[in-house]
Amino acid sequence: MDEDQLEDFQKITSEDMSTLDIGLSKCYTPRHGIIFFNDANEPVASMSICFECMKISLYPNPSETPTKKYDEKKAMKQLSVLKKIIEKTEFPVND
Repeated sequence: MDEDQLEDFQKITSEDMSTLDIGLSKCYTPRHGIIFFNDANEPVASMSICFECMKISLYPNPSETPTKKYDEKKAMKQLSVLKKIIEKTEFPVND
């Protein structure tokens, strides 16, 4: 990711993503993944994404205690931003 993509990614992942953690559907066959490494080249965080069922899985998971408010509109916006980041990196995204 370039700096702008990383900044967009950090903004979206700093929000409550618990609705996407639950998912908007239930197929969850993630086809995209992002792994973050520290300076020692050790994996420290990851995200798996299924754009078809609109679910993500984060490690570490900041939403382990889901919010009581299920916010589909917010989740769709978050997923849209993530999809744009993935597309900018030129990884394929199937519709």
